[in-house]
Amino acid sequence: MAQDGRRSIRQHFPSLPFVGALAIVLALGAAAFIYLGVYNIAADEPHTPAVYSMLERLRDRSIEARARGITPRPIWHRRSACQSARAFTEKCVPVAISAPASRNPR
Repeated sequence: MAQDGRRSIRQHFPSLPFVGALAIVLALGAAAFIYLGVYNIAADEPHTPAVYSMLERLRDRSIEARARGITPRPIWHRRSACQSARAFTEKCVPVAISAPASRNPR
């Protein structure tokens, strides 16, 4: 009897319907995990070491994949430095100044 049970599991494991059903169940589980907000991803609480490592690796690989073939301008390029400073002043400074004290404790 036990062999029949094992045989039936082995018989269904490699089948395409079994793999498809398993993929659907995993996708639904992942969607529920994300939708329900099970994991606290907020920046005000430290991540677990495993999640921190995964996020670091994800960031590094993403940068590496998108940086291929890009040649950076020399750092001393005056026009680029002025454009960057102007963009920072226009976009970042007003946000930092207008942030309420409760959101920006430093």
